Amino acid sequence: QTDSSSTSWSNGLRLYGSIGKNVGFDLQFYDNHENDSFYNNNRRFSKLTGYEFTVGKKGGLDFDRMNANFTYSWQWGSLTLGKDFNYYGSGENGKLILSNKAPSFPFVKLEANPVKWFKFSYIHGSLNSQVIDSSAIRRGFSRDHFPKISKYFVAHLFSFTPLKYFNISLGESVIYSDRFEPIYLIPVAFFRLADHYLTDPDESAGNAQLFGSFWYKNYTTRTKFYGSVFIDELSLSNPDYPQAIAYNIGLKSVDPLIPESEFVVEYTKILPFVYFHSDSAQIYASYGYEMGHWIGSNADQIYSHFKKRILRGLNLIFEFSYTRKGEEENFNEPRYQKKHTFLWGLNKKYLEYLVKLDYEIAHNAILEIFYKHLTISIGQQDGTFKINENNQLVLAFGYGINP
Repeated sequence: QTDSSSTSWSNGLRLYGSIGKNVGFDLQFYDNHENDSFYNNNRRFSKLTGYEFTVGKKGGLDFDRMNANFTYSWQWGSLTLGKDFNYYGSGENGKLILSNKAPSFPFVKLEANPVKWFKFSYIHGSLNSQVIDSSAIRRGFSRDHFPKISKYFVAHLFSFTPLKYFNISLGESVIYSDRFEPIYLIPVAFFRLADHYLTDPDESAGNAQLFGSFWYKNYTTRTKFYGSVFIDELSLSNPDYPQAIAYNIGLKSVDPLIPESEFVVEYTKILPFVYFHSDSAQIYASYGYEMGHWIGSNADQIYSHFKKRILRGLNLIFEFSYTRKGEEENFNEPRYQKKHTFLWGLNKKYLEYLVKLDYEIAHNAILEIFYKHLTISIGQQDGTFKINENNQLVLAFGYGINP
């Protein structure tokens, strides 16, 4: 089927500045509208950022988005109080560790770069659990109030660049809920052990993860190799212990045979139960959207991208992706059963390609036109697949923001 009347628009403001040499601030606010054809598509399974506050209107949906940061900086570090996106891990079509799939969340962030070869990053943020706290429900005359269980995210990353062409980063994170825990305000604490310190004999205090990433640049061939790994469940001493691991690996090359061009290819694989947790308030998500890669668990994807500069401000872009997605976990059955192998359950397969021209008419004024084709193969109980196809031809214009 072809959508012939899809429309969307955004307007807002961007403001940034500084106070003296050490204090900086920025603010971005956008008011957005999408008609039925846009927001009725499965936004949860796409690289588009998830919705925060939304208001349904006849023929469409309005939603807003706000990011703001207030930063104090010094020679070798900075401290930020903000609400914005933070990124951990590699990936051109989605970040495996921490991405912009879920809406941005408020946080305090400490970054330190005391020497050229080492950088440290720490984040403590507040998430939206989407889980109602039944003990705090309040009844009212005009409407009832259903508060959500408090949910928090804490992470730190140690990044080493011993050579100018090689970097390796290691880190950990914890999702915890119900109440604020001061122990997670210690930036250099080992969060896994802090989780153990808070754990009662019969319950888990939080959902902990380990992760890492690397990149290697070959300046002779103008090529960058990169990858990430995200470990939700793993035991090196017990081979029968459940494994919930994700990884991606990719290559990016500038001017590969063709001048003024760029080529990217990457593969991502996410095993079942990655980002999931037995406590619904502690899954690796905010507002119901994964905080890592948008394809979610029990899925893999191969993605490629080619960009050619035709003339100043004018680019031609080709994109291709093929994604396989198995069934998702749920809270109604035990985890890690024998059936829960990679791509278990009925599968969906997504084949997508895009051709786009973008042109910067003037500074910050961008015009885009692109054609996108999507074929979805939906697995049936009898082993066959139901095929759905969608074609889009889009014309977009943006000033000050990407269209």
